[in-house]
Amino acid sequence: MKVSSSKISLVVNCDALFRLSYTEGTDMKVFIADDSVQIRERLAEMLSELPEVEIMGKAADAPEAITQIRKLDPDMVILDIRMAREHA
Repeated sequence: MKVSSSKISLVVNCDALFRLSYTEGTDMKVFIADDSVQIRERLAEMLSELPEVEIMGKAADAPEAITQIRKLDPDMVILDIRMAREHA
């Protein structure tokens, strides 16, 4: 699947991503951090199609992401390494 914005093109194979850390019978808790609302929403939409994935939260900048990741303790974080305010 392809997600694009003016600054990034990202190809994501959700099934392969999921298999990296999936344990049979459990949901994978995913957190998405990206300063592009379009990318955050599209990734959440794509991952939500997988029944074993739970989107725990989303953040638009690094400080918000750090706070929420510490609080929510997701299994996987999808992180934009060049976000607004400071790099992740």
